[in-house]
Amino acid sequence: MNNASHLRGVIDSLPVCIMLLGADGSVLEMNPAGLFMVEADSFDRISGKPYQHIVAPEFRSTFQTLIRKVADGAADSLEYQITGLLGTRRWLDTHAVPFRGGHGSRAAILAVTRDTTERVQREGKTRYDHKMEAIANLTSGIAHDFNNILTAIIGYANVMKVKLRQEDPLRPMALQILASTERASHLTKSLLAFGTNQILTLEPLDLNETVRKVVRSFSGEVEGTVTVSAKTTPADLTIMADREEIERALLNMLANARDAVASGGDITVTTSTLELEDTFIAIHGYGTKGTYAVMAVTDTGSGMDEKTRKKVFEPFFTTKETGKGVGLGLAIVYGIIKSHRGFVNVYSEPGIGTTFKVYLPLSDVRPRDEAAASAVIPEGKGETILIADDDAAVLQVTTSVLEQFGYKVLRAVDGVEALKLFQEQGDRVRLVMLDLFMPRKDGKAVYEEIMRLRPDTRVIFTSGHTADFIHHRVLLDQGVPFISKPVSPRDLLSKIREVLES
Repeated sequence: MNNASHLRGVIDSLPVCIMLLGADGSVLEMNPAGLFMVEADSFDRISGKPYQHIVAPEFRSTFQTLIRKVADGAADSLEYQITGLLGTRRWLDTHAVPFRGGHGSRAAILAVTRDTTERVQREGKTRYDHKMEAIANLTSGIAHDFNNILTAIIGYANVMKVKLRQEDPLRPMALQILASTERASHLTKSLLAFGTNQILTLEPLDLNETVRKVVRSFSGEVEGTVTVSAKTTPADLTIMADREEIERALLNMLANARDAVASGGDITVTTSTLELEDTFIAIHGYGTKGTYAVMAVTDTGSGMDEKTRKKVFEPFFTTKETGKGVGLGLAIVYGIIKSHRGFVNVYSEPGIGTTFKVYLPLSDVRPRDEAAASAVIPEGKGETILIADDDAAVLQVTTSVLEQFGYKVLRAVDGVEALKLFQEQGDRVRLVMLDLFMPRKDGKAVYEEIMRLRPDTRVIFTSGHTADFIHHRVLLDQGVPFISKPVSPRDLLSKIREVLES
């Protein structure tokens, strides 16, 4: 083996990305570790293409500065994010130096890149997680100490009750003290549930049957014009769970939904399954890889604004009138689901309604179908797609995924901008993706305008709510394609090809 081939073998075996970039940032060489980082199944997928194209939009300007600086002869380094060819977000740390040619000329840029995603994620937990953890620790500590105080109060009150005669005027006061301590005891139990310190009795549990049972029971307590229904998946949803705690969590969500539709409306509980992959987790920032049972509780109530939505799981936060609740119902849900190694999120729009989605790991995780897992992800053919979404993160990652798979993208941050872009460039737009709930003009209004301008336009709606809820509440035509957020890049690309080729 000659020196050149030996050196190439060494470079190809390194666990870090070694790449050569042109002065314009185009990829000239990249070792296997680098191809893995950028999710390219072969060098041809990235050869000659601008590396900046996979750099996350918010870092592209800084990366371009690094390229110019190194091309001019100075070494530089940068930590930044990329969106791989399959949509996975990764943090990378690149150290770049000028690479000199045969006669000392600077022919390229040599870059050594390490994947720092795990470190960044470990050090950079979201403020919300930190806050919830701090609150959980605080409430657990208070609950334990308060229980000790209650023990003394209950003991002395019972002594008083025994010592006082039936006709003694102080006896009713002792009984009232005991009644109050019982309510306080329930409060401390709720605080401990939020703090995830309760002892669980885990057993195989059929989530579908649990949902049907709880909904039947809860329906009997609902009065007036409120309807409660369950739509369970045919799939087996067996989870390892504490039956009482899961039922308690569902009842709390149903009670919250009932309050939201007190003057009349619908509450629906649905179940389904979801396969969480590395790509999904990297994009959405939560979850652990595996197969999950999903339980969604949707109401057609008044909904909530973003400020309220971000605080709903905090203990003692409530939008109810004084005396109508202490604000622990959803905090308890958060604690119960977290203690089951699951997670919960909420989607809501003022005036539309709210959906709580609970994700619980299935106890018997079945291997994914190998044929489906290895199937080629459908690529675009240069079609132009107009995306409208007021969530900047969703807009950025969706754009990156579509561009990597052969689509041209027009982006809009709200309905008004989307309609303006369509009016200006609609002749080249093959498909429009509309978030249903956007400021200034919602997705449905934009859709109606587009249908008047060009009735043959293909449209996909997106929302964090379930499809059944959207078609019922927003009166969306059942024939219009719909994607429920969050969605994996594979599913998104498949849906787009399905709609374009229909």
